[in-house]
Amino acid sequence: MNRQGATQFSARCPEAQKVCNVVLVIDMQNDYCSSCDEVQENEELKASQSPWSGTTIKAISPAVQDVLGMRADKGGWDMVVLTKDTLKTGTGYLEAGTPGSSVVKEITDYVAPARTVIFSKDTDDWMNTLDANTSFDGQRHFALEDEAKYVKNEFANPSLKQILQHNGFHPGKTNLVVTGVLTNRCVLKGAVHAQMEGYAVFVVKDATGGSEEADRWQADAHDAPDHGKNFLQGVNFSMVPVTRGTFAKTVTKDHWAGIKRAMPLIKDNVDRWRKRIFTGYKGGPALADTWTFLSRSFVYVVETAADFNLNPKLDLDILPLTLYRRGVRAEELWKDDENA
Repeated sequence: MNRQGATQFSARCPEAQKVCNVVLVIDMQNDYCSSCDEVQENEELKASQSPWSGTTIKAISPAVQDVLGMRADKGGWDMVVLTKDTLKTGTGYLEAGTPGSSVVKEITDYVAPARTVIFSKDTDDWMNTLDANTSFDGQRHFALEDEAKYVKNEFANPSLKQILQHNGFHPGKTNLVVTGVLTNRCVLKGAVHAQMEGYAVFVVKDATGGSEEADRWQADAHDAPDHGKNFLQGVNFSMVPVTRGTFAKTVTKDHWAGIKRAMPLIKDNVDRWRKRIFTGYKGGPALADTWTFLSRSFVYVVETAADFNLNPKLDLDILPLTLYRRGVRAEELWKDDENA
């Protein structure tokens, strides 16, 4: 496929289309990848490597390429989003407009430019809306380059949510499939935030990479509030009676009534806990804990791109109708449907 170039942007989710699909590749940039092809061939790129540079991006690139190509027989992804960390001039790495800040060739060779958004930010959370009025330092932390072209200049500096919705990718009809780095920082925080915005979010495990150890992660982030934690661990969401015959097992009328009475408090507690993940903590948890946080936040963790074809419950052409609206937990994706 073509490298990302000067092509007119045309990604849309038509109003008449019931479900649309967006794939995101998080922060797979030259200055983070000491072993990527262009870096190996370019002395300037070798010199501009960031302190966090390593071999992870090169290692996961084949799995990300599998995700990028998995809808080729269905016309491709409706939109591709490539996020970039973009830092202030003078850092020596990841500076706006430099080759080091560019997304690696191992990814750009596998996307359709006309459907691709390149989205810049300088915080972990790619769904952030931190501007001069709301941020911790009076600065904007998203849309740091030329993102207005993706919304026909309707907004000068659009957030990723504004870009998605301007082009028809609304919560309730859009699946977001997330890949990239780091799993326990940018992938985690943006995925949880996007899920709270109403999107059905999937993280492909082998197409992400992260740090095994925690990084400046506060101890009180490790548990959801008591009510929320018990609720998330104890309730099988496939029991929710959306339509007749969708129960995975029998629930008594009194049990269900009790769940419904508790839901407002439970939801408030869980939402406050989830919001702290992407607004209240620096760094990230250990990689092993990240998968728990994602699952408890109703983000669906999928092992590989192949699983979308192997599991009928992961058919992106009928989702999020069967998952998002029922609130099925991630682990329920792999249980047999007793009423099938």
